[in-house]
Amino acid sequence: MLLSFLTLLSFFAFAEDKVLVEFENRIETCIAQEILWEQMELSMEKSTDTWLWPNPLSEVEGAGMIDDSQIDVTYKSFFFSRTYSYLLSEVEAGVGFRYTAIEGQHPFEGGAQVWFETIDNKTIFYWKGEYLTDPGDWMERAFFESYSKDFFESFAETIEDREKDLCQVIQ
Repeated sequence: MLLSFLTLLSFFAFAEDKVLVEFENRIETCIAQEILWEQMELSMEKSTDTWLWPNPLSEVEGAGMIDDSQIDVTYKSFFFSRTYSYLLSEVEAGVGFRYTAIEGQHPFEGGAQVWFETIDNKTIFYWKGEYLTDPGDWMERAFFESYSKDFFESFAETIEDREKDLCQVIQ
């Protein structure tokens, strides 16, 4: 009995305080960086006003692309919808920004950086972040992993669909 108790106690002593969740995405497109930035700016005010954001998966409302402004993102799933809040920072017009989950208004700690760059007449759209989660948040991590995959696939498909209208055909 004492051995079982000591084994259980040692498990808790060596259990991780937090579990790291990393995510990233890279989309290459012929759509001009300025156009993507404009659409992202619109998304940070009201994502339903732009073609860029995958609104069937989530919707954003906020004060816009301004340092220290808050955005609220409502994540949609078959079972539920939840709204979490983020703080925007390091906004560099036309280039990128960072968002951080607001403590007490999001189940995870951390955030991501989103930026654009043009290389050889192609715009590269980067999204890279990480969250720290509690060890017991396995359901939230599983949802995030599934959601994140769908979200970035939808983002890429939306951009690809717009390329035929927004890119000049080189002949």
